[in-house]
Amino acid sequence: MVKIKFPEGGLCYDYFWNVEENKWALWNSKILKYEHIEEPIFSKIFVPTIHTTRLRYLLEMHLKRRKPILFVGGAGTGKTQVIKDYLATTKTDQVAYKTINFSSFTDAASLQRDIESMLDRKSGRTYGSAMNKTLIAFIDDLNMPFVETYGTQTPIQLLRQIIDYGSIFNREQL
Repeated sequence: MVKIKFPEGGLCYDYFWNVEENKWALWNSKILKYEHIEEPIFSKIFVPTIHTTRLRYLLEMHLKRRKPILFVGGAGTGKTQVIKDYLATTKTDQVAYKTINFSSFTDAASLQRDIESMLDRKSGRTYGSAMNKTLIAFIDDLNMPFVETYGTQTPIQLLRQIIDYGSIFNREQL
């Protein structure tokens, strides 16, 4: 058994395990340098920080392994911006994505339509991505759907079903 000693200074949040070098490294070393571009829209300016670098790293690691990821945090912490920045840099010949914004009016049927709109019929009852692209559904404001009488949020339950079982039911032919 190999013992890995954690660095003396700083907090555990200041470090990540660098697989290439097989040692602990500071997150500061992964922060991309900000290059100012004359951007007419202020909201499109993105300045990488330690926090957004951590989020992007986690996002890339999960997507490489085709695992769902949920970012949780307060408003204004950069969750949406990190994901939008990542999606903007994906290769369009390999990845197809769709942004789905939840609101109090979002229900399971509308979410199912949104997800099915990303799919093509392969054969029979089998659906999949067009040209074998990786499909990413970015769902923003997950907490927004209306809580029904029984305390559930139907779109979130549908997401849970998709993640747990990897499929969706046909509403026309139950």
